[in-house]
Order: sequence, then structure tokens, then C-alpha cells
Amino acid sequence: RAFAVRTGSGPLFLKHYLDQEPHTIRAQHAATSALAARWLPVVAPLADLSGRTLNRFGTRSFALYPWVYGEHRPGLTLELEQCRDLGALLGRLHDGLFDVLGPAAQPLMQPTTQVAEARAKALLLLELLRNRPVREGIDDLAEFRLVERLGLLAKLAHRRPADRAQLTVGHVHGDFHGLNVFHRADGEICAVVDWDRLSVQPYGE
Repeated sequence: RAFAVRTGSGPLFLKHYLDQEPHTIRAQHAATSALAARWLPVVAPLADLSGRTLNRFGTRSFALYPWVYGEHRPGLTLELEQCRDLGALLGRLHDGLFDVLGPAAQPLMQPTTQVAEARAKALLLLELLRNRPVREGIDDLAEFRLVERLGLLAKLAHRRPADRAQLTVGHVHGDFHGLNVFHRADGEICAVVDWDRLSVQPYGE
């Protein structure tokens, strides 16, 4: 849940956290602030006069971020060189997280989601979405992506890693996709946002 806040010095982004504990959010804030200090395109939360990046109102948690000016670029619109740049940036983010948070124990048995489980979740989300009494533009996009992923599951399920595959793991963004990456008008990546799913996962996930 997020809000655009208009101020005398320009817009800001106010984020209302719905399902995370304060200590988890503060750890995410510390990690993203450290990545931003390494000149990576990561948007760090703003601190108040007491140095706090997380503020509580009753049981609710909020953080304020600088506004990001940019646009999303669907993968198929990227030139090959831009794809290389995106992959290189992801590698630098993984390196940065390794420096900031340290190594994860190897190998960590973190199996890839079962095909049937992934399909069931996608179908459940589709059902919930299609039963909404009032649809918004984001619902149309979500429906398109879910149907697309169901097709990819059917096409590529046989390439899923075996349950006992020894996958290299580390700290990752956890939700790295086009809607969480902003590009400037010249195509250069200017921000990677939404670090709520920062976790230890296989690097190939």
C-alpha cells in the first residue's frame, strides 16, 4: 500500500507495510542504505530528524522514500546490450548484498517450488482477481502475467532443477522483475525498488 505525497520540495513516496515485522523492515532499510552508499541504483528510505527510517502509527509501519522519475521497460523492448547491462547490474547487487550481509551457508537446501504448487497458486490468484467487484488497470496486467506464466509453466516445467540439486545460494532481491526496475529516458537503469522480499535464495531463481 503506497501513497504519493506532495510537498513543497517535490513528491515523495510513502510506503505502508502490511505484513512484515519492524525488525525485518529495519534490516531491509539498513541493507538498501548500504547498497545505495556503494553507488548502486537502490533507493534508500529517508531518515527523520532522529535518524529513524521506520515510523510507527499505532500498529502500522511506514517509511518515506524519494520519488523515482523513470519508466518500466518490458523485457522484449530491451536491446541486447541493455539485457547485458541488466544482468551485470543484478550481479553487482548480489556482490553488494554479499559484502553487506555476508555469505550464506552452502549448500542450503532450498528446493525450487514444485510445478503443481506454482500452478495452483497462479490459478488461485486468477480466481481472486476475476472475482473482484471493481477492476483496476493493475488487475488487467496481473491477469495477463498470470496467464503468461501458466503457459511458461506448461512449456518449461521439464527444466525445473531436481529437488536435490546443489544450487548456489545467497542474499537476493527476491522480486526482481520489470515493474521493480526503473529506466531513464536514455534507457539506463536508474532505480531498483521494492526490497520487501530480500532473502536467501538460489541465485538462479
